[in-house]
This record gives sequence, structure tokens and C-alpha cells, in this order.
Amino acid sequence: MHADEFWEIVDGCKRESGGSFALRTRLLAASLASSSASELHSFAQHFSAAVDQAHTVDLMQAADLMSGGVSEDGFVYFRRWLVSLGSRVHHDALADADTLADVELGAPGGEDDCLFEEIFYVAQDVHMAKTGHPIVLPAPSLEEALARRQRQEALLDASAACPLPRLRRKYSRPRERL
Repeated sequence: MHADEFWEIVDGCKRESGGSFALRTRLLAASLASSSASELHSFAQHFSAAVDQAHTVDLMQAADLMSGGVSEDGFVYFRRWLVSLGSRVHHDALADADTLADVELGAPGGEDDCLFEEIFYVAQDVHMAKTGHPIVLPAPSLEEALARRQRQEALLDASAACPLPRLRRKYSRPRERL
């Protein structure tokens, strides 16, 4: 499966589901049901790569603002949600995280939330049902793991420096006076 095919599936599921996570999950499972084991493996690889691409300082700050505070696991779920929004939103957010201010959360027709853990497991579940075996993605090399750890530490150090004015206006809560 090529990246274009991956995004075509994701885009279609987002378009048909609106903001409903439950519906998006069911649509993705239905879309992947006729895929071969190798296609499911490829889908999972593309999904993981797109999640990894979104591991940036700006997007960590966006996740923190949009969710009211985010843990390391929460940031992973945020990036999974971002992938589930489709190629355009993902691409735009990679270029400028502040574009996520255009995404509605919790409103009728808006996204359920900005943390979407379950979407990542759909290809895995379909693969398991077909083959009886999980999808095994290659583990990062020691160099990749160390580089990822350094990026995570840099994210934590730099997150306060990201202004994201539109997201701050939309999600910052006024402080109560004492």
C-alpha cells in the first residue's frame, strides 16, 4: 500500500464519520476488512509514520492547550487523532500547528475529543481476526530510540516557547482572581 492509498482510506473514513470516533473506527474497520495481511501491515506502518511525523514541539503545545494538559501517552493519542483527521489537516498542522484552531471539539458536528487512542488498533484488530497473529512493526534501532528520547526532552524544554496565538485564544481559560 502506498502512502496515497493510506491517506485515501483515512480521508474517506473522516469524511463519512464527521466527528464521531465510534463511527470512524467502524468505518475504518470496514474499509480494511478486504485488505490482505500485507496491506494491513503497510497501513499500520503508514499510520505509525504519520504519528511519528507529528512529534513536534508545536503540536505538543497544541495538544496541551486543546486537551487542558497532556501526558506523554496523551500526546501519542493526540497525534493518532491528528492522523485520523486526514491528510490535509495532518499536513497543515505539521506546517503550522495553529491551524488546529479551525477544528471544532465537542460541538455538534465537531470532533468528539482530541485524544483518540483506539484508532491505532483498528488495523491490528482486523489483521488479528484474519490471521490470528498481531502486526509486528519493526522496533527502532538504538540510535533511533536515543534520538526519539532526545526529541522528547527537547519538546519538554521548548514547549513553553510556542505561542500558537489562535489556539491560545480559543482554549486558554481565564484565571480566577483570588
